[in-house]
Amino acid sequence: MQIEKENFAMIEDNSTSRLHFTWLSQECEMRAGPQYIIRKYNFFKNGTFLLLRYHYADESCSIATHTVIIRGSIKLLRPSIVISGATETRFHVDAVNIVPLTPQIAQEFGHKLNLTCGPQPKWRLYSSALIYEQPQQHSPMSLWQGPNYNSLQATNKQLDINCLEPFGIEFTELKLLRVQEKVPVNDSSNELPHFELFLANPSPNVHRRNYKPTLLQSTPLIREDTVRSFRFL
Repeated sequence: MQIEKENFAMIEDNSTSRLHFTWLSQECEMRAGPQYIIRKYNFFKNGTFLLLRYHYADESCSIATHTVIIRGSIKLLRPSIVISGATETRFHVDAVNIVPLTPQIAQEFGHKLNLTCGPQPKWRLYSSALIYEQPQQHSPMSLWQGPNYNSLQATNKQLDINCLEPFGIEFTELKLLRVQEKVPVNDSSNELPHFELFLANPSPNVHRRNYKPTLLQSTPLIREDTVRSFRFL
């Protein structure tokens, strides 16, 4: 499908490999909380992903506080019946880590995890702390199952999904996605084509684990290998 908007044509990308790239935020993004983040999402050919969410204390994303690292697997399923051009997915998360970038965050987050999931190792500044791991015996057995990340194996079996809630971490944006190419229709334009990834609107409540999104985010991620041709806002 091709849609013209202003001086660009939007061409939906429905290829099977459309997701297998690195995608970047266009700007500092604000989420409920408020949270100020910049995203770098990596999707690999074997169906696994590595999502990096860089968190900041200010709306200009200049004061870094912590980084959330999410590893898992995703599979594209069927066209969405709710959103034109979008695709439904199935995914599971293997592990979630947080890297504290200030002493205050290391102390605060370590305390939160202890209250929710029992005594845990002391958090260290700039060191990755495991806060969730998919129980191996509960991992879905299928062709798209993600790898076993041995370096992130938890010794404390209490690091379950409930450990994520105090940190406001959720993944519903992965349930729906749309990839499109944005092509200038004016030959005299200085803009070059680039690819955009629209993900689902996050759940307004992290406690709603069965939330089904009906909208896509208004601001897409930009494919890294086309960022040089894209003029940031």
